[in-house]
Amino acid sequence: MEQKYMDFAYIYDKLTFDVEYRKMADFIDKVIKKYGIKNTSLVLDLACGTGTMCNLLSDKGYDLTGIDFSENMLGVATEKSVGKNILYLNQDICQFELYGTMDAICCLLDSINHITDIKK
Repeated sequence: MEQKYMDFAYIYDKLTFDVEYRKMADFIDKVIKKYGIKNTSLVLDLACGTGTMCNLLSDKGYDLTGIDFSENMLGVATEKSVGKNILYLNQDICQFELYGTMDAICCLLDSINHITDIKK
């Protein structure tokens, strides 16, 4: 799977140009607040890809960590996040380690479909 994402990490945003990320970020923000979580809370974006959602949620005040298996996708995410305090980690979303707890976790688009072993 890694090779596939290495090959198109730099054009991924062009392929997903029609995804309504802003509407999704607004919805996630609404759901998080519904459960009493403040917008200064820690949010984890599993399979964060090129970091689009991390950036949008960071703009809303959340403290973001993004995890992705593809180093190239994370490279693009880091370039897009210059000046923001977003932590990107190169880990498998089925087996990852954090240095604390998160207040909310999201996993968007088709990311969950890459988990082919139900036991993971």
